Amino acid sequence: MIPINELKNAKYITLIVDAKSFALGSALYSFVLMQHKKVALICNETLPKQYSFIPWYDKLKKQVAVSSDYIYKVDTSSKELYSFFQENNYKINQKIATSLYSALVIEFDFFHSKKVDGTIFALASALITLGADYDTCRTYMYATLPLSYIRIQAILFSSMLLKDNATIAELFISTQDLQSSGATFEECFIAMEECLRLVHVQEVRLVKSDDNNKIIKIIKDI
Repeated sequence: MIPINELKNAKYITLIVDAKSFALGSALYSFVLMQHKKVALICNETLPKQYSFIPWYDKLKKQVAVSSDYIYKVDTSSKELYSFFQENNYKINQKIATSLYSALVIEFDFFHSKKVDGTIFALASALITLGADYDTCRTYMYATLPLSYIRIQAILFSSMLLKDNATIAELFISTQDLQSSGATFEECFIAMEECLRLVHVQEVRLVKSDDNNKIIKIIKDI
């Protein structure tokens, strides 16, 4: 639920985002600016370069300012945020439309997710009509893959171990693998999402092979 009252009353708003919520945070950043308020976008993760076209990428910061009087960790969905703008008659400009369209692409795995239905395509169409730069989104999100990602993808996929009748996929990574490929954990997480497309796989685990096989992250096909 969008904290409308808090956003209205605060003078300096800080939006906390991660890789998955950055595009949504970007849409809210535009919205707050349109309310003539001060706003900051905070992200402690290293975002994939594919996201660099999303509005306000260059405004990302690491630390929260002391003068900020309201901090909101962005945890909404694309549909909820779009409905928030529509139901309250807030203008959706090109930057907001592009941010929301990008959020859809991220949230629904390039529209390959099993959760995609007619309402998602209808929302994408509405955002394009509102000015979303879908062509740039396609170019960056689909065609701009760093070499480090290709390298770490090969390492992860070659180490894959299937368990429980192939419903669980375990991917193994080490510090040396990250260093040799030049990849980040965020790029490993993207590769994990791709594994959910495999037949029968319902859960993917990222395992740190040089840290007592510690499980770093688990994602599920819900």
